[in-house]
Amino acid sequence: MLVLRAAAGHGPITDRRLRAISYTHNGKPLSAVVGKPDALHSDEVVIAILECKSGLCLIYTEKERRDGILGPYLASPTSTVVFDSK
Repeated sequence: MLVLRAAAGHGPITDRRLRAISYTHNGKPLSAVVGKPDALHSDEVVIAILECKSGLCLIYTEKERRDGILGPYLASPTSTVVFDSK
């Protein structure tokens, strides 16, 4: 379900399994890590980070609400960490 919703609005998704990303928001360096509180919304836990083929990432939290709209938020990563392939 996450992938279908993401692909519909933001293009194809890569096969990489991202564990964490670093990005900048309003000039402030932040990071998102799956399973940890979200840097922008500390009352929410990051449940998935999907990488679009465009290079942008979709960050999903357990609540998935932004300004009353259901869905993830976009980030342009400065670095990424991939889950172990084991």
